[in-house]
Amino acid sequence: HRVGVENIAAPLGTAFTEAQAALIKKFVDTVYFCFDTDEAGQNALLRAISIAEKVGLFHKVIDIGDYKDPDELISSEPDKWIKCVNQASDSISYLINHFCEKYDMNLLENKNKLANFISPVISSLRNDISKSHYVKLVSGILDIAPEVYASKYLQDLYKQNLSLIHISEPTRLLSISY
Repeated sequence: HRVGVENIAAPLGTAFTEAQAALIKKFVDTVYFCFDTDEAGQNALLRAISIAEKVGLFHKVIDIGDYKDPDELISSEPDKWIKCVNQASDSISYLINHFCEKYDMNLLENKNKLANFISPVISSLRNDISKSHYVKLVSGILDIAPEVYASKYLQDLYKQNLSLIHISEPTRLLSISY
């Protein structure tokens, strides 16, 4: 707030609750997350995405690069903070890109890790268009047909009892329905 970003709130530590999300939803449709860059912060981001989805908030992530937390960035480079806020990406793309930067995606082992990591996140999305978009995106990164990824994804959805994925064989289109 001290560098010109309005409407900002910080949860205590990494705790972001459904009640907080519901309150935020009364005022805005989109929430921007910026947790610490350590493992605890990244785990908090995963939980926050799930909570935002439950209350129907769109969600983005402010990528602060190599800084350990937003305060460190703001103290060092206040103008860069504003640029980071303005360049926030959607949360799922952030998670996918962050994972792909961390691991060599030419290795089969890392492709499996990505599929296992991102599938539950994608399955938690409430919007069918978003689900379909990310199934296609991830299958491209994995360099496999969407049907192959979707079959793995379908198993996850059945296990979680969330949704069904239907693949139209003649047109090879993917649709997801509740």
